[in-house]
Amino acid sequence: MAKSKKRPLAVFRFRSYLILGVFIQQLRDVLADIDAQATIFVTPDPTTASVEANIVLLIEAETNVGKRVVGSVQARNNAYSVVKDDVYALLRYVQALADAAASEDASKAIITASGFDLRVNGVIQKPALAIKPTATPGMVKIVAKAVAKRAAYEWQMSSNNGASWTAVGTTLGAHTTAMGLAAGTRYLFRFRSTTPKEGTSGWSAPTVYIYTLPPTN
Repeated sequence: MAKSKKRPLAVFRFRSYLILGVFIQQLRDVLADIDAQATIFVTPDPTTASVEANIVLLIEAETNVGKRVVGSVQARNNAYSVVKDDVYALLRYVQALADAAASEDASKAIITASGFDLRVNGVIQKPALAIKPTATPGMVKIVAKAVAKRAAYEWQMSSNNGASWTAVGTTLGAHTTAMGLAAGTRYLFRFRSTTPKEGTSGWSAPTVYIYTLPPTN
């Protein structure tokens, strides 16, 4: 696909992740997605293992800042710069694959599969679904954008990267809940809708969610 200013772009919104812990979690989500799509991302540069090793060093450096170790702030900043450079390198790697795709849709699919945000014509394309934690262990709320005033929504989830799917249920509203999630497990969620006018749609692009237990009081 020819390069242009309007081509789909892989982006990582650093300013959205100013808290270091959030930044690290978002980057680890990207690494998990790239590892899970090894048939697409055959030779990541840098490797996900090397990026994870640099993340561990960054966490250690941040811990030393909390302990007020002499010189720890500069060491933490240096470690952050290394990880930030890793992000830019991975962005270039994913973007090169996307630019070489046969079509714009294929380019978008590659970027979405990487876990990076997708920007098209200057606009960030949000995931099809929002997955929200609840106070109930093992439960999340799943929310989609309503497709019509009258519509049915069919929901599915997968815990094996889409090799098989489990029905979550069908609702008349653009939201539902999924139960029985295991802590630390990476899930995919998707939906399709049926309306009187349009009939049944195709399945949405999967949204990735790594479940963590809610905090206890």
